[in-house]
Amino acid sequence: MPNIFKAESFISLNTALLISIILVLSYTKWQNYAHQKQQQNHQQLQAMQIAENQLILTTIGQPCEKMVLQNNIHFKIGCFQNEIQVEYPTGEFQLTP
Repeated sequence: MPNIFKAESFISLNTALLISIILVLSYTKWQNYAHQKQQQNHQQLQAMQIAENQLILTTIGQPCEKMVLQNNIHFKIGCFQNEIQVEYPTGEFQLTP
């Protein structure tokens, strides 16, 4: 029985290893970016809901809250005559009624 093992060159092994590393690092970077965008979108949606709730409170004559804690995230709220402003870690949302 003849041995059918073929030896690979050092350069081809390094090239295959390099391509694999580049693919894994690219995927990891894309995954981190997607997670960050998802987090930003979720926080923005929460800020929009908070601003809507504050608009309802001010419409019925209740005082506006200054700070809200949701999902361990602090949202700073500012209620002005023509605007409700909600600041959160990844951005800011303004609602003009």
